Amino acid sequence: MFMDYSRDGFLPTRILDPSGRTHHLKLVDEPSQFRGEPGTIPLWFIAICLLIPYILSAWYWWRELAQGIDGPLQWIGLIIWCCAGPSLITVFYFLNRHFTSKRSFFNLDRTKGTLALPREDVVLTKSDIVQFVQVAGYVNIQGERMRVYELCVLRNNPNGTDEYLPVAIDDTKRYISRAGATLAEFYSVPMKAVSV
Repeated sequence: MFMDYSRDGFLPTRILDPSGRTHHLKLVDEPSQFRGEPGTIPLWFIAICLLIPYILSAWYWWRELAQGIDGPLQWIGLIIWCCAGPSLITVFYFLNRHFTSKRSFFNLDRTKGTLALPREDVVLTKSDIVQFVQVAGYVNIQGERMRVYELCVLRNNPNGTDEYLPVAIDDTKRYISRAGATLAEFYSVPMKAVSV
């Protein structure tokens, strides 16, 4: 369990990512589905950021090559220049793969009316869901105290007991609030906000 409900209220006790770090929440809203995916860094943005330095350095190397390369340091600099951009894009590509390997936070299938929580291996139906709760609180992530926002769902178990399950987590409130409002509206259940 990532959320505890005690006499003191909600306590964010653990981050959804097993490695102990949050991932930014990215919401994907389609006609048949509403998904919460781990946020990634767009590779096209990295490529655009590299474009201006590469244009300037291409002008520099064009001048150097026109005058002739006469030292090993210039050769080393040219090799580094040729490899730096592709290497940086490769690093971000594998970083994005690491983020997405943690699986989606949630997946609302509007056609079937089910809410899948892949990180919990749980699929909920409308009759299972009592309410959604947005929790704001401070947690320690790798020794740093951070304010995070977590969305959880109160599930009604078949044996009559209630259980809180994590839905999503993010450093910023707006995506968690939007996800909670959309899910609560779809299932016609209350949305509660708690700060700890």
